[in-house]
Amino acid sequence: MTDHITDPGGDQRPITVKYTYGADGHNFLGYPNVVHVENDGLDNLYKVLDRYEYESTEKLMVGNDEVRSVTRRFNRFHLLVSETTLQGTHQQTQTTRYYADDDDTLSFDAQPRQCQLPKEAITRWELTDDAREWRIDVERSEYDIHGNQTLRETLKKTS
Repeated sequence: MTDHITDPGGDQRPITVKYTYGADGHNFLGYPNVVHVENDGLDNLYKVLDRYEYESTEKLMVGNDEVRSVTRRFNRFHLLVSETTLQGTHQQTQTTRYYADDDDTLSFDAQPRQCQLPKEAITRWELTDDAREWRIDVERSEYDIHGNQTLRETLKKTS
């Protein structure tokens, strides 16, 4: 599916959500890194032993006007590593680093137990037409091997 159209009726313009995927051809199935799909019940992308990311973009359209776009980027463990929302001149970007050692060649089984938990989450708000106006929130977290949060630090910066 690339488009989802809702017609509210009552002389209102139709609302369309358009979906596109990264220009590099990467997708949630692991293409082009996963050439042979094994039907063993396991996620084939978890078996990729290189850095791998894929993205999707959703655009909210009212009539022919783009109202908002959201671009999401995921790593080889399907963890959301970044999300950028643009509406008019307002942009919010959320970037998340996890305990997963995604830059190395470690298999999923060799990852730390906290691999799917966020280590650092950065949220940046900005105006695309005025670089002087921005705000950044940073949240750092630590977890024990059972997933219990043992530390949470927050930092806020503004222009």
